[in-house]
Amino acid sequence: MSKINDLTIVSDINIEKLSESHQNQLEEILNLFKEMNASSIEPYIDEELNENNKSKAGDKLGKYTALAILRDIFLEFKKSNDTEVSIEIGKCQSNCYPNCCVFNLSGDVSNKNFSFVLDKKDGVIKTLHYCGMFSTNNDIRKRVDADMYLCALKKESEMNGKDVSGFDDPEYRETVRQIINRV
Repeated sequence: MSKINDLTIVSDINIEKLSESHQNQLEEILNLFKEMNASSIEPYIDEELNENNKSKAGDKLGKYTALAILRDIFLEFKKSNDTEVSIEIGKCQSNCYPNCCVFNLSGDVSNKNFSFVLDKKDGVIKTLHYCGMFSTNNDIRKRVDADMYLCALKKESEMNGKDVSGFDDPEYRETVRQIINRV
């Protein structure tokens, strides 16, 4: 566990060995997520978010879809009585996003978690995607929280103009939970 100012980061990365400018950039972006306020993150997201994404996943979440997903994820944490999230840094176990850090947010009360890939360049977030295969750098896998993942999928579908009525169906949700738990 490392500490930058008052932000606690669980990581296999020795934060103290990063240069001061890299520590400041990491602290800045992670503090924004810790606040659980999508509006505070908006100015730091590139208008062409994910346009140059070359990952295997090939996702093309745009800026405002990504912000809407984050807003709903933060609301889900808050509905679960979480007042803050801890942040763990790891990687994508399926290697969808090679050479990118994966950040896992965990609620302080609910222990729900949500993982995402974030790549920042010149002070602006260039890539942001959710990840269903988070593991620590020591290959310890963190089980995906099905409700949080479904929340993200529902918002992405909604933002793309698709029918989302099935997402609230208990049978559908249970089927997705079972599939996620098998992965």
